[in-house]
Amino acid sequence: MSFLGERANKDTLLEKKAKLKQDHLTARVPDDYSEQRLRDLREEAALHGHARGDGVHPEGAPFPKASPETGYYGIPMTKSPQWTWEVPLYLFVGGAAGAAAVIAEAARMTGSNHSSKLIRDARTVAVAGGLLTPVLLVADLGRPARF
Repeated sequence: MSFLGERANKDTLLEKKAKLKQDHLTARVPDDYSEQRLRDLREEAALHGHARGDGVHPEGAPFPKASPETGYYGIPMTKSPQWTWEVPLYLFVGGAAGAAAVIAEAARMTGSNHSSKLIRDARTVAVAGGLLTPVLLVADLGRPARF
């Protein structure tokens, strides 16, 4: 095949590609049926808060249906937690201790005579939490050398 023949063949391929691209970019003009269906779906969603229907599923397309048990393609949607019971308890006790310390300091700063019991109790909770959280952390990590 000569150079001119190869060039003509390339030009033909480029023209075909351009035509396919142009066809792909051409916007679809909605027909009356699809416009009416869209109006019906919008009305149903406005009345009930949702619209029924499965959407569009082209033939042969592998659209998976997910469920909470199986997820997509048999892979669970969420992973099981890696934490043991010590971690949530550690976070709760640490938060409670910090909040108790803030309450004790706020009560001390107000200087009310009636707040001495509140200050004492809040400080007790803060100290207890401060002593318990390291124990929970070490119990979760397994050995103190990890932190």
